[in-house]
Amino acid sequence: MKSLSLVLLQIISPIFYLRCYSTVKMNDIKIEKFFVRDDEQFFPNNNQLPVIVYRQVFDTKSVSASKWEQLFQENNFGKSWRDGIFTYHHYHSTAHEALGCYGGHAQVRLGGDNEQVRKDIELNAGDCILIPTGVAHKNMGQDSEFGVVGAYDLDGKSYDMNYGKDAEERRKAEENMKKVQVPRMDPVVGKKNGGVIEFWQKNTHQNEILMTTDSTSLSEIQKTNVIDQLKRRVTFIKYKSNGRTYSRIYYVNLSEDAIHYQGSKRKSKHEACKIKDIGQIRRGFTTAVWKKYIDKRKITRDKAHLAFSILYDNNRHSLDLLADSENICLQWIQGLEYLIERYRSHVRTHHEITDRWLWSLFSQADRDQSGQLNRREVHQLLRLLNIELDEREIDQYFNQSNIQIVHKRGKRLIIHIISGQHLAKEKNSNDDSDIVDPYIEINTYGIECDYTQQHTPCIRNNGLNPIWDCKFHIDVYCPELCLVKFEVRDDDHYHRSAFVGQACFPFTALQLGYRHIKLRAKDGDYIRGTLFVHIKIENL
Repeated sequence: MKSLSLVLLQIISPIFYLRCYSTVKMNDIKIEKFFVRDDEQFFPNNNQLPVIVYRQVFDTKSVSASKWEQLFQENNFGKSWRDGIFTYHHYHSTAHEALGCYGGHAQVRLGGDNEQVRKDIELNAGDCILIPTGVAHKNMGQDSEFGVVGAYDLDGKSYDMNYGKDAEERRKAEENMKKVQVPRMDPVVGKKNGGVIEFWQKNTHQNEILMTTDSTSLSEIQKTNVIDQLKRRVTFIKYKSNGRTYSRIYYVNLSEDAIHYQGSKRKSKHEACKIKDIGQIRRGFTTAVWKKYIDKRKITRDKAHLAFSILYDNNRHSLDLLADSENICLQWIQGLEYLIERYRSHVRTHHEITDRWLWSLFSQADRDQSGQLNRREVHQLLRLLNIELDEREIDQYFNQSNIQIVHKRGKRLIIHIISGQHLAKEKNSNDDSDIVDPYIEINTYGIECDYTQQHTPCIRNNGLNPIWDCKFHIDVYCPELCLVKFEVRDDDHYHRSAFVGQACFPFTALQLGYRHIKLRAKDGDYIRGTLFVHIKIENL
């Protein structure tokens, strides 16, 4: 009767109860599992293997350190020791660690201090926790009787210690983690189903299957697993058009909307590209950059199965990467294709929704698809927009429109960019302590012929009082519909320029003469920075 109840509990409960047969007498065990994800900063944690907690392996009265040591040894976990748990975060990159509690209780934090990632659990006498390689952990508080036995699935290797110190430590740790295999036996239940066999070995097999499956045929759970793999930092070789190569750590950020990479500087992070800007993913040597390297014999064609390219900004730029293995290459291609597909199927902003809706209505009204509307087609468009105007008003507005001459007399805008003051990087940006290399973009927006862009030279290492002394002559043919935008950007030799501040005015609101222009941040708030300019307007 007891065995039948255990079977029923295995079927209907998300938590599994196991009867373990060993030379060490144990209780019925309750097993819990949860993932501790990459915190994208100090600790890699583990996106592939969950933490496993075994509740009440031994009775609190009968548990002892020697029982844990015997059990771990039987199940191929060695290098055991008796002690507490460190009160600072640390992790191992060369082994998985099992901790069996033989007395008292403690609060253990896993994953670091990032609130979006960390997990806190209570470890009591008789409990065991299996911590995958890479997962940070520390003791948050304990009673006077607390103690654990620690052991590792080493297979002859030694375990290391890592503390989340810097990017170099993390890079080496991640290289080590790739070599660590899933244990052949579970530290508590051995070769029985459950624990490592259930949650680690089968999970690893599922990931291998995903690599040979097309992204369109994946279930939502499988797609989530693929994306989680991309959040785990991976080292690629980046090939640039100037002939240089760089080893960089790439990953998808937690919000899943951009690819980030870690630069050579300590703790430096940069955005490679946004998911919404990616046009396509190409496998192999298919871009102009790759062909240049092949022509110069700097790379051989036998590595094509490791190469892929991310084309973004309307395919004008490419991120050309070489992976360590074909599995990693396929994993990234598949995960990025799913993220692109997901973004395109969900319009993100109200403006995009409105624009698409208006263009679809315009296309419906434009029967001959000429890009222009005649009187009858204008009537149709107004009906689609639910605008109520009588025929006389519609005809009046239609006859007043002039598509031949936009404006009888245009204007020439003469802008003299003299200097800037107190130009600093945007708050919370990467490397926001660095001195900016500012330049100014002047954009005009209006009818098609009034779209222009001008920019000043870059002033190196001077955000306090850069002096440009540049003049621009801009012809505007419809001033009433024209906007003039001043945007300050920080130039970067190796990455895309960064936003510093901006100001935008209707052409008709521009004040003549010498002026100080106050700059705004992206959210519209004023910042300290200003521009000193002279503005003059002449008739064409």
